[in-house]
Amino acid sequence: MSETYERAFQTATFENRVTSARNLRGWSIQDLADKVAQLRGKNSLSINYIRSVISGHAHGKAYEETLEAIKQVLGI
Repeated sequence: MSETYERAFQTATFENRVTSARNLRGWSIQDLADKVAQLRGKNSLSINYIRSVISGHAHGKAYEETLEAIKQVLGI
């Protein structure tokens, strides 16, 4: 399996896990953004930023911290 394909597969799988976890809780993407912002000590995080993190399009230290916060909030 090529590295590009593997990353795309992992990203798609993670997106599905996030969506499933949100649906189980009855949360919108805004609800998730609010919970992650609260955990990270922020007033808010944009929905577009959260979507970028989930889809793997954001990078850097803030991305990694947000990704970990998403996992923690959703328990995945």
